[in-house]
Order: sequence, then C-alpha cells, then structure tokens
Amino acid sequence: MLGSAASVFLVFTRQSQPVQLFHLPSFSVDLSQLSGYSYPGEEKQATSSTELFSASAMNDIANLSAHFILMGFLVSVGYKVASLGIQMLRPIEVQLRSIDAPKPVGS
Repeated sequence: MLGSAASVFLVFTRQSQPVQLFHLPSFSVDLSQLSGYSYPGEEKQATSSTELFSASAMNDIANLSAHFILMGFLVSVGYKVASLGIQMLRPIEVQLRSIDAPKPVGS
C-alpha cells in the first residue's frame, strides 16, 4: 500500500513517469468544413486543420488517469488483505449462558 502511495506521489510531482499505455493521435478539426460556406471564384485549398488537443497532452492525461486507477486498485487489494489478516489474528470470544440463568432486565 505504501508503495502505491509513493508511486502516485512521485508521478504527480513529475519525479517519475507513469507507464505509457496510450499512444493517441492529436485531436484536430478542419475549420473550413465547419462553416459550410465557399467563397465564389475561390478554389479549394489544401485542408488546414486546427489542432484542439495535442497528442502529448491527451497521452499524459490518459496515462496519469490509468496510473491513478491502477494504484487505487492495488491499495484497495492491499487493504482487503491486511483487514483479513487482522481479523484472523483477533481472538474469537464466545460467552455462553446456562439454561437457568436469569433473564436480563428489560427484555
């Protein structure tokens, strides 16, 4: 659990890099197609696309999110294992009452 917390801390402080799971292309839009208007006498030019999100920004966001989700999963599994171990160490106490024991007041 501490290793996962340390890994998340190091990744978010940029002292370490997350695993590169995603290699997404940049997100770009051709603005000339959005207007739908063509000027008379103007030839169609080469499509000029405007980049909305760069590939590096999208990859960083996706990889950081995946790293955070994976480390959260490892922390939750570690918690469950540690909780199970503590429950196995705890003694089980059973108190038996005899048949002729007086009933508690209020029941």
